Amino acid sequence: MTNNVTKPPTITIRNLPRDKQIRIQELAKQSNKSMNTYLCDILSDIAERYEVKETESRYAELLQQTIEALNLSTAELQKNQQLINMLLGGNEDE
Repeated sequence: MTNNVTKPPTITIRNLPRDKQIRIQELAKQSNKSMNTYLCDILSDIAERYEVKETESRYAELLQQTIEALNLSTAELQKNQQLINMLLGGNEDE
């Protein structure tokens, strides 16, 4: 029986200055995490931020489309109200 579970890729960071390595180790220790877990969390946050930005952008676009549709609908309803008022013998501007 073979194991079909694929291992996640290994990421290697080269040429990171020593002072940055030490600082990352300190931050990981302060967070009670291994350096690997700490860096995985940071990289996951970065990836999620990008996804959130995409979602926010799409939401803003859909919101704008909805506002435009509502404005058009409102204008048509106002025209219909004026027409109804006119047909009923009322003042067009009511």
